[in-house]
Amino acid sequence: MAVAILFDGTEVAKFNERRRAQLRKNNIGFVFQSFNLIDELTVLKM
Repeated sequence: MAVAILFDGTEVAKFNERRRAQLRKNNIGFVFQSFNLIDELTVLKM
């Protein structure tokens, strides 16, 4: 069984390295829970 990874309807495996990097830069983010967070600081205070 073959598996394809699609992003926005396009198969990511067909992307070259530069296009995959652009995809990660522009569309994928990370949220780290309880990692170097300041209790007194909220998103609204930024």
